[in-house]
Amino acid sequence: MKHKYTIDYTDYTWKGLIFGTVLLGCCIGIVLSALAIIIKHFLFFQWNQDIVSVIGGGLTGVLIVLSFKIAKWYWNWVNRVMVKFFDFFSSNGSKQEG
Repeated sequence: MKHKYTIDYTDYTWKGLIFGTVLLGCCIGIVLSALAIIIKHFLFFQWNQDIVSVIGGGLTGVLIVLSFKIAKWYWNWVNRVMVKFFDFFSSNGSKQEG
């Protein structure tokens, strides 16, 4: 049995990947930042803020990568949104008066 460890990006558009990663990173980052502040102030108050920031950034990246396997519905939604978004702007630019 051969295991597949890579993520197949051919199902997604680049615009969808960039938009989805930024959106998911912001959402997860806000939650992890709040959690990191609470943990730093109450549990690991002797740690430097840089260490806590690196741990939060690493967790955000890991959760985004795991979302490709766990939350396929999210990435499908992001692709649909970006296709509609760019189709809207490209159709308005091609209209000619006359």
